[in-house]
Amino acid sequence: MERLLPERIECSEAHREIAMMDMHMLAVPGGRERTASEYAELLAAAELCSIDVRPTASPFAVVIAVRADMQTDQQDDEKKGARS
Repeated sequence: MERLLPERIECSEAHREIAMMDMHMLAVPGGRERTASEYAELLAAAELCSIDVRPTASPFAVVIAVRADMQTDQQDDEKKGARS
């Protein structure tokens, strides 16, 4: 479960809060907030594949990922099912 940065920060209270949390993450634990596309790049570097990002009622989202080879296996199974 992660708080995702919007791809583009706008002038709003919600985006200000997210930007402030990003600054906190940089200053205190040495991490940072990321956009969904940045998570996809990070996951790919770890040989993982983002398969879904599900928003929640909170400011956080659930990022669902699988091993990259599992994603390929799933796609192959879907193709076989479509041919049947």
